[in-house]
Parts: sequence; C-alpha cells; structure tokens
Amino acid sequence: MPVACASRLPSMMPAQNAPSSRVLPSLLVWGVSWVLSEQIAASTGAAPAQFRFPGENAPNNRSRTSGSRATRMRAGWVLPWLGASAAASHRDSSISSGTGRSANARRARRLAMGEMTSAMRAIVPPAAWRRYTPAVPAFAGIDLAWTRHHDSGVCIVRGEPGHFELVSHFAGITPAESLVETLAALGPDVVAAIDAPLVVGPGRTAEREVGRAFSKYRASAHSANHDLLRREGRDAGPRLAEALTAKGFVLDPVTVTRHAPGRFAFEVYPHALHVCWFELDQRIPYKRKGGRSVASCREALGTLQRHLGESLAIIAPELLAPLAADLDPEAPARAKGSGLKQLEDRLDALTCVIAAMRAWRDGMAPGDVLGEGLTGYVAVPGLALDCRFGAVHPLGCRHAHEAKDAREADLRRLYQP
Repeated sequence: MPVACASRLPSMMPAQNAPSSRVLPSLLVWGVSWVLSEQIAASTGAAPAQFRFPGENAPNNRSRTSGSRATRMRAGWVLPWLGASAAASHRDSSISSGTGRSANARRARRLAMGEMTSAMRAIVPPAAWRRYTPAVPAFAGIDLAWTRHHDSGVCIVRGEPGHFELVSHFAGITPAESLVETLAALGPDVVAAIDAPLVVGPGRTAEREVGRAFSKYRASAHSANHDLLRREGRDAGPRLAEALTAKGFVLDPVTVTRHAPGRFAFEVYPHALHVCWFELDQRIPYKRKGGRSVASCREALGTLQRHLGESLAIIAPELLAPLAADLDPEAPARAKGSGLKQLEDRLDALTCVIAAMRAWRDGMAPGDVLGEGLTGYVAVPGLALDCRFGAVHPLGCRHAHEAKDAREADLRRLYQP
C-alpha cells in the first residue's frame, strides 16, 4: 500500500468502540473503486491536463481525449466518490448509534468524506479524479478562391443545436495558409465544407457524376485537372487539402457520422446543394456571368437569401439575428461592384457552413457523395434521401420523403421557440 495511503488510514478508521468488522468493508470498497478508476482512466488514455477535481472551476480551454464521455466521467470521479461514500456510510452508522444520532451522523459523514477525499487526492493520479470537459464543435464554410488575388468567403459557427453562435463571416483575400491556421485553431472537433476541388487525382470523375445528376437542373460543375490547375495557378484547393491533412483533418466525407468527434473537411458544390435542399427545378442564377444583367443577379441573390433564411430557421434559428445584414432582402440592391461579389461569396460560405452542420447533424451516407475519395468527389449532404437523383433508400422513395419530413418537423419543434 502506498505510503500516502498508510499515513492517512488511522484517521479514516471508525471510532474505537465500533466493531472491527466494519473497517474491512470500507477499505475494500475504497480499494476496488480506486483500482477501477485507475484501469478505466488508463484504458481511455485520459490526460491529466484535461480533467479537474470536483468543485474546481472549469478550464478555459475545452479539450477532448479519446474514449466515450460516459466512460471518462466514470473514471474521472464517480467511482472514487463511491468508495468515499461507502466508507463514510460505515462510519456514519458506527458513530450515530449513540446519543444525538441525527446531528452526529451528519457531522461524521461530512468528516469522513473530507478525510477520504484528502487521502485519495494524495494517492490517485489526477487523470483518475479530474472531470472531463467536452469540446464544443465548430463548423466552417469556405468559398475558396482558386487564385491568390481573388476574394474568398468564410463563415465559421461554433456550438451545438440550439446553442449555435456566429464566430466569423466575411469575404476578402485570404491565403490558404491563413485558412489552415484558422481552422486548426478552432479546436479538436471541426467540420469544414469547402467550395473548391480538394482531392484532384488522375481519372477524377466527380464533375462527370455531378453533371449526370444535376445537368437537367442546369447545375453542372467545371472540371478540375491537377496539372491544369497548377499550371494556371489555380491550385489553392489541393494546397489547402494537403495542409489540412497535416493538421489532422480527414478528407473522406463518409467518415462524418452523426455528431462525430474529430476534424473533417470535404468538398461541396453550392449549386448542387441548393437544388437538392430547396427542391428547385433549376439552379439559382445569382453569379455574375456573361449575358446576365446586374438586376437579374440581384433578384436571384434575393431568392437565395430567402431559401437560406428558411434553412437556417430549421437548423439554427439563433443565427438569423447575427446574419440579418446578409439575409436582408434590400442588401443586393444596396451592393454595387465588388460589394455585390462579396455578398455572393458570403452567401456561398453560408451555404457551405450549413452543409457542414447538416453533415454533422445527420451523418454522411455513401449516397451523399458523387465521385471517389481517392481521385476526387463532391459531397451533397441529404442527396441520398432525394429520389429525384436515383437515390435508393432502404424503405423506398416514399419512406425516404416521409423520413426527411419527419426529421425536419422534429427539428422545428426542438429548436424553434
């Protein structure tokens, strides 16, 4: 037995007139709880800096270690307190047998708990005592510029359903290296949806599959070839993907399961997301291209604002207030020149962050991914439930729509006041 434990045993023993048979159960329960706490803490790989003693203030940095939250909490302080409670209850029963039973019992219990806590602080490592503090997930949407001299749209949200908060939302020239550091600083749990080709391997078929699924909705995508992108200086996406991988981000969208912990990043295509989510007959023509007037683009941006506002009202209504300026129907009319382009980039980034939040909320199915993970893909969260694109639901298309409607109704009841 450790020296620290032996030095404190006399103070934890019951009174002299108590039967000696009550000492062994107290020590037995205390010892078993200590061993179990040690074993569970060791098996979960808990780090001392990521736990705290009961009653201490929670640390500012909220971090996560491996293993389930319930297991770490049991290892953190539940089992040791079981031992302390058992020892205190034995001492309680031994002392309270005399006069002044009720007051003496309460006083003895408090004393025994304090002595047991002091003893276990001295012999049990902090990893087995300190309590787990969960990390707060963060979600990032990035409309990445393919070149260094164009604006990128960025939208970052932190929190959980019902408690989301807007961290950042802007459009401007942002190098890929700066974006990597920003995403890595968000913590251990990050889901990033990026509008740019991230994985560009030989034989990439993502754009071909997007065209096959969305061409009738006029939402085909530009093809991405690695050599062509590098030669023209438009390889910001692959460079960003390489840097994110070095920071521990997983680029396979199928690994994003429901409420999955970890760092994830995947490629999305806003036009495909809009057609799928909003059940459109064709894409929203809000991007400024040849043959489109400024007035038509402003009108299309207003349509996009309305759809995004309706989507946020379901998945994160608390974000409507901080995003009111970009969702204002009068914003497109007030924006001119580069301001109109930046509004477009911010709305694309908002689309991407909603994709990240939906992927984390519902999980990604193989039917939500067009292309292959090794050569390149485009992720469309929710595509597997949309029968317009030949999705095969285990219960059939009718049940797929019923499941989708029921889920949206549940979210409205849960998150809306």
